[in-house]
Amino acid sequence: MLFSELEEVLEDLSRNKQRLTVSRHAYNILLQDDEIFEPDKKQNRSGGDPSSTLVNQLFQNLYETAESSIWMRLGAEKEKLAEYFHGQENAEACTVAVLALLQEQLEEKARCRQQDKGCSFFVRLSKPVLEALASDELRKDAAFYGDKVGSYLKALLEEYCALPYAERERIYYKQQLQSIELAITRQEKLKLTLNSRKKPTGGAAAPNNITYLKPLCIQKDTEQLYNYLVGMTSAQPGGPWGMGCVRLSSIKKLSSLKCSGFISADDRRKIAETIQKNGVQYLPEQGAGQTILVRLTPSGERKYQQILHLRPQYARKEGAVYTFTCTQRQVENYFFKFGHDARILAPQELADKFKRMYESAAEQYE
Repeated sequence: MLFSELEEVLEDLSRNKQRLTVSRHAYNILLQDDEIFEPDKKQNRSGGDPSSTLVNQLFQNLYETAESSIWMRLGAEKEKLAEYFHGQENAEACTVAVLALLQEQLEEKARCRQQDKGCSFFVRLSKPVLEALASDELRKDAAFYGDKVGSYLKALLEEYCALPYAERERIYYKQQLQSIELAITRQEKLKLTLNSRKKPTGGAAAPNNITYLKPLCIQKDTEQLYNYLVGMTSAQPGGPWGMGCVRLSSIKKLSSLKCSGFISADDRRKIAETIQKNGVQYLPEQGAGQTILVRLTPSGERKYQQILHLRPQYARKEGAVYTFTCTQRQVENYFFKFGHDARILAPQELADKFKRMYESAAEQYE
């Protein structure tokens, strides 16, 4: 499909099928994100390829700010530069020079994104996407991509797939993030419908996967891997409330209840302190972490020093016995892989759970 053909395609939407060729890396990222972001729409894929739903949404959420939309990016930067150089001598000349350098850089990046080709698939572009492609702003980019819509879309998708997952998540959920940020600003309570088998930390979810949340902020975890909606959660619209969080990708649907979601200064402080201590993904219900005792072998102590990902910080150490004040889930996620190098001493229910899981795993090899 060519940019010059877009008006004809809009008149005959049966011609909206577009063949895309992307790098193997980008193809795998698109498949992965399709699995995460569209868990209930696998059946709509053709031959296991990335879905048209995913590609259309990524385009609509990204194209206005993408580096691959060269003229739109230059226009946005021109406004910023005009404000920056306002009142300075030779302001116009400085703006022109900076824009020329930026355009050169953007064109070079666009060329680089065209080079690696490995996997092809077809998508059906939605009418809003076709209309955006046919707009005057994007038609100006046709010259950079040989008048080929597919080349521009490839550059856009390669740009998206080069981003860390947490940034890709924020692009896909752009509309939800805007609704959440508005609720945070207005201090309004949210009603969340979670994807199947997904629950907020603290376990505050009703059997129908509905949870209510007073939103405080959107925060990435320590490793910058995932985005979490943080606040006070409850299985009922009227409480009781406990601190908790919900992963952004777990939210299937959200709506504002248009009623107060005020969080007290004391609860805000407790949430901040708990996140700093245990990490955002391990916000315990009601903010009350448990006391957990773990005995480590010398090998286990070396592992504890070396494995930093999701590591709980100990509150006290007596010989080889470490005392943690955190959630059982964090200890389970971190220490289960230690095998015989870590033994849970307390609470007994967690020790019993480890025992059952190890026995079940051993049965697979009998």
